[in-house]
Amino acid sequence: MVTTEFSRVSLSWYSLSHWYIAKQDKGVFLQKALTNMEPRIKPFNGQSEIYKIMMMAFDESEMQLLIKRLENLNFSGLSIRRSGQWYLEITSNHSSKFEAINWILEEEGIERQEIAAIGDGENDIPMLEQAGLPIVVKNAPANVQKYAKMVVATSSDHGVAQAISAIHDINAQEVL
Repeated sequence: MVTTEFSRVSLSWYSLSHWYIAKQDKGVFLQKALTNMEPRIKPFNGQSEIYKIMMMAFDESEMQLLIKRLENLNFSGLSIRRSGQWYLEITSNHSSKFEAINWILEEEGIERQEIAAIGDGENDIPMLEQAGLPIVVKNAPANVQKYAKMVVATSSDHGVAQAISAIHDINAQEVL
């Protein structure tokens, strides 16, 4: 459906160990530049092990149409969320960042106030709600920033490093 109805949308999918694409396009080149990873070209046949599907639409009206079309398919057990201005991610409801935090809390026997999380997209909102210290980068949309207790520099201006430094400083103060 994506490749036929939304031919300008960049489509990628991920297994636990690989990034796959059907063709090289603008979105793939952007991801390659951001991640320094090289995808494998493979036809999307629905038979692959898929951890996440990512789509990129560089036109907001096309993104809105894509979201509406996917939501109308009524797939149960899936999360369809924007993870950035041009990014749309589809994952299982059971393999989310929220679930990862719950696993860490249980596995380590710690309280949610002891967890910090750094986010920048709508897909991060459940994780940010679960964390004791939700941190958001400045370039995140306003509807994501409202979940933050701390907003740091943009992701391209060392925001994650600033967040880690702030967490370190908070931990140092608690030790004193």
